[in-house]
Order: sequence, then structure tokens, then C-alpha cells
Amino acid sequence: KKQIAEYNAWAKKMNAAIKKAKANKSYEYPIIKKKDVERYLHIYKNLMTEEQRKNAEPWPNIPPPPPPAPEPPAPKTPKGTKGGEDIPPPPPSAPKTPKAKKGGEDIPPPPPPPEPESPLDFVIRMAKVDAKFFNEGKSISSDEAIALIKKNGKLNINAKTKSKDGKPLVYITKKPIVVEVNGEAGKRISKPQKSILPKVNGKTIRSPKLKMTKSEFKKLELSTENGRVISFKVKIPGIKTEFVEGNTITKTTVSNLAKKNHSKIITVFDIKDEKASNVAPLIIELTD
Repeated sequence: KKQIAEYNAWAKKMNAAIKKAKANKSYEYPIIKKKDVERYLHIYKNLMTEEQRKNAEPWPNIPPPPPPAPEPPAPKTPKGTKGGEDIPPPPPSAPKTPKAKKGGEDIPPPPPPPEPESPLDFVIRMAKVDAKFFNEGKSISSDEAIALIKKNGKLNINAKTKSKDGKPLVYITKKPIVVEVNGEAGKRISKPQKSILPKVNGKTIRSPKLKMTKSEFKKLELSTENGRVISFKVKIPGIKTEFVEGNTITKTTVSNLAKKNHSKIITVFDIKDEKASNVAPLIIELTD
């Protein structure tokens, strides 16, 4: 009885779907699995009695499967002879690319890319956002910076990270400028400069790794063989990196030293002097 009930449910579903597909071409014929046909046909013909078949759902009028698609004809290979061998057919020519059309009209090609920003335009744009300008490390006004570039458009320009007050820093120099990534507008790329060690409290050091007490570190004063240091960064592990304008430690750094749970290794890096030298970073270990 269970098998007959299963057959009736399946046959009723198939008959309804086939009838719907015949009546309306927008409906597709149901997908009928071969294993289902074999199973329910066995129940219908072999397991049911004549009386049960009369009372059961009629066997679905399953349409035959569509014929297989014909195989494409093999391409005719023209033959020729060269040295007794067949010459293979030439490759098909590339199809012509149709012109894109919109509203029945040809779409014109895209416009050429804009020209790169000139050094003068870059300096004027920076002046409009109230940037700070330096010429060979010396602070100058935006008007003086514009006049310099107008007089000599081959001067090198380098824009640095914004200062503590949020204003961009723009350096103008005759020396080549090294950038760490692909060049940006207004920058020129050259061979890297040889790095130099900074001077600590006016003294020349031989290694970038130093040991200091907290009291000595609080009195830290930086300079280089090429001039005065104008900015640097301090990284105390576990505390946000501090940008320092000038060449000495700030009150913020001193207060950060008083905080607990930080490492005794402090990094002083991105050191900038008046001559835009390539200054090596310092690794300072606090001994107390």
C-alpha cells in the first residue's frame, strides 16, 4: 500500500505537469529521472493487481526525449603540396571589431588622459591649503615658494606628511629627492642618498643603537653634520607614534614615559634636517 501511495502521488504530479505544458507552451515539460520511471513502472505493472491499476492514477504519457544535436560538419582542409607534404590550412582571419553605437550613432573614442600636474601648479595648490614651505631646509612663505618655481622650474619638490597642526610640509631643494614608493606629482626620483647618523646632544655617535637613562632621554637634542634637525618621530611601543617639530623631546613624550607597561626600547625615526639628508633612525634602550 505504501508503494502504491507513492506511485499515485508521483503519477498525479507528473500528469498535472505534462497537461500544463501541453496546454501552455510557456511552461516546460517536467524533468523525469530514468530511475523514477523504472521504479514506478515496476510498481504499476508488476506489483499492482488489475483492480488496483483501475483505481490508481493512469501511467503518465511521458513524451520521448529530444533527438541529440547533430555534430558540426568537419572543416574542409584544402590541400597543397610543398616538398611532398600537405600544407595545413591558414588560420582564420581575426574578426573586425565593430564600432560601438549608441542611439544609432558611433560613440567617439575616450579622451586622452590629463597631463601631469606641473611643479608650479602643485606649489600653487599647496599654497591654497596653507602648506608650510621650506627652501633648502629654511622656512619660506608661499609667495616666495611660487617665485622660486617660476624662476627655476627644475627645482625638486617633495611633499611630506602633514605637520602636527594638520598642514602639509613642502620641501624645495636643488638636491635629488628619494621617495619610498612610486613617484608622485612634483617629485623627482634619483639614486638613494647614503644615510648618515644623527648627532646626539652635539656628539657624534658610531652606532644607531644607544643606551640611556630616562633623565638622559628627556634631554635628547638632535642635529646632523649637515645642519639643524627640524622634525622627527618618536615611537614608544604600545603608544601612538608622536610627530615632533623641532629637535628636542616634547612634554608629551615625557608624560608617555611615565606610563606603565611599555617596552624599554624607543625608536626615533623619520629624522629631517635643513638639508633634507637621509638620516638613519635611532634605537634607544632605557636602562632604568
